[in-house]
Amino acid sequence: MCGIVGLITPDGERPAGDARLWERMRDRLAHRGPDGAGLLDLGSVVLAHRRLAVIDPGEGGAQPMRGPGAGIAGPQACAAGRFAVVYNGELYNDAELRRELGTLGWVFRSASDTETVLASFWAWGVEALHRFRGMYALAVADTERQRVVLARDPLGIKPLCWWSGEVGGVSHVIFASEASAILEHPAVPRRPDMAVVAGYLATIRTTLGERTLYRDIRTLTPGRALVIDQARGKIDERDWWKDRVRRGWVRGFVAMDDAGVMGGLVRAAVEDSVTRHLRSDVPLCALLSGGLDSTIVSTLASRGEGGGDGKLATYCAGAEGGEDFVHAREVAGLIGSDHHEAVLTRGEFRERWAWMVSSLGTPLSTPNEVAINAVARALRSRGDVVALSGEGADELFGGYDLALRAAVRGAAGEGVQGWTAYLAANTWIGLGDLSDVLRPDATRGEDAADTIAEAYQWEFEEADEMRRELGHREIAQTFQFLLRRVNLEGLLRRLDTAMMLEGVEGRTPLADAAVCEVADALPLFEKIDLSREGDPTATKIVLRRVFRDLVPASVRARAKASFPLPFQAWAGDRLDDIESSAFGREVFTRRAIEAVRADPIGRWNLLWPMANLGMWGRVF
Repeated sequence: MCGIVGLITPDGERPAGDARLWERMRDRLAHRGPDGAGLLDLGSVVLAHRRLAVIDPGEGGAQPMRGPGAGIAGPQACAAGRFAVVYNGELYNDAELRRELGTLGWVFRSASDTETVLASFWAWGVEALHRFRGMYALAVADTERQRVVLARDPLGIKPLCWWSGEVGGVSHVIFASEASAILEHPAVPRRPDMAVVAGYLATIRTTLGERTLYRDIRTLTPGRALVIDQARGKIDERDWWKDRVRRGWVRGFVAMDDAGVMGGLVRAAVEDSVTRHLRSDVPLCALLSGGLDSTIVSTLASRGEGGGDGKLATYCAGAEGGEDFVHAREVAGLIGSDHHEAVLTRGEFRERWAWMVSSLGTPLSTPNEVAINAVARALRSRGDVVALSGEGADELFGGYDLALRAAVRGAAGEGVQGWTAYLAANTWIGLGDLSDVLRPDATRGEDAADTIAEAYQWEFEEADEMRRELGHREIAQTFQFLLRRVNLEGLLRRLDTAMMLEGVEGRTPLADAAVCEVADALPLFEKIDLSREGDPTATKIVLRRVFRDLVPASVRARAKASFPLPFQAWAGDRLDDIESSAFGREVFTRRAIEAVRADPIGRWNLLWPMANLGMWGRVF
């Protein structure tokens, strides 16, 4: 797990700046990589890297990595040195790829999966992306073909954003793990995208499609690749993961109606994923909230991972007296883990929240990001570097019963479009209410509500196309896929940024491409029963069934929770931050500010995003 930065000129010219500027951009990500730093100047391409050493922590895994001719036997020797890579992530099928690459003539010099990425592009080019199983954001430069490929894993576990524009009359592409590194370049403007700001107020998402809160910076969406062809001066964006789904890799499961067979596939996929996620050359632990998902992951991990005393370390976070602590202790006792707790006070929540916004250069999505960061600091202080988490199960296996039920009911109304029903059921602030919060001139001529609606209409159509391609009939499956498309990336970004601020690698065995393929193929009745309103066991049905031998009955009966905090009461401590920046004073209506001041607890759904945006306004 690392931080990556790069500058590329599509026309093959020299990038603007010098090593001091490029190193400053790189070191803006020092929290993501406290163990090392590197920079490679290839003339028209600059690659930079901050390293968190997890696999092959010695010099063998240092980056940027360039393939030397000496690493290859036979006639391919000259070709190998032409590739260079910066890579943030982990490959969970590294062993299989290494065996195959060895038969093609690659002689490995290290145990690092970064070298596997390098060798894979040597062997298969951009098609290597179809072979990777893991989490990653990467850039691979081919100096012979004058081509650079930027790519992101299919679920969006690792972040990657980019800017394109002219610097001194020369076209540039600048990319990084976080926008803050791109903004270190003096040519990149610091200006908000007010449609995304409006979208954040409504949905707590910090992106809207590929648009980010910074008007000129885009995110590379999950499962996409950006191919920069310097020989032709062109940039091509490819949706490589969608192509993989269309090849029919998962369709064969859809017609299946044997619960035993389907359950067996799910259990095998999850067990295999957890096993693969245990590979680490540094101490590894697990986050344990005492909920269904973290209990499954922690229990399976405890069977294959032990610390110096033979025990897996587990961690729980929350406010004093939180229910998670009780259930997490029960599970920890059953699996025999070395269990620890991070208790977050009201004062610490207040200070850590502001510090995180300032450090990341972006608002927080949800209040429990603060709890995740607190537990990351606690586990890092004890020497743990990698943490397994249960994120992803709700999006893949049907954990959001209230949102799904409301969307389905809304879509049943006469003349109601699916994406409209989804938005009505899944917004903190309705689109029609945005004009009560934002001043008329705040969106600078763009109809923010229409822009948000168009983005969600496109997402709904993509989800519905996926449902039809996989052979599912129920409209509820479209909403389930839409929840995954919309929620999962933000959820995983939250985990990544909150943990990487403390130099901790978060891994998500349940948000895994192979697990996703099985989950996508399941019929709706294996995920959720919408007729059982108010029954927490009516969600993630297949997981509760196939892991009942591992998960205590008390945990199986729990409603969804993930390091919850009493933030409705605590958030009011940062009420003044709404107007603490010129940005906040300029964009929010006096009516909205006064409404929040009059009832901060009752209007927490306004207070949280407005205070975040007020703090963010001080950053840019």
